[in-house]
Amino acid sequence: QNQSVSRRIITVAVSAMWMMVGIGTLVAQLLGLSEFAEYAFKFLTDVVMQPFSIIVGFYFLAHLVKK
Repeated sequence: QNQSVSRRIITVAVSAMWMMVGIGTLVAQLLGLSEFAEYAFKFLTDVVMQPFSIIVGFYFLAHLVKK
């Protein structure tokens, strides 16, 4: 039970962080801050995507295996 709550908190936190960075990047692009937007998109692709995919994949895989 505690691990389930922990996984949910981690998944929500990582998802919220990614969404905030993504929205901030889109706003920066709209405001003409293209250097920041390029850096943020590169950061999302290189640094965030793999750990995010692993965490979310583990969360859903653990849920499916449990059933």
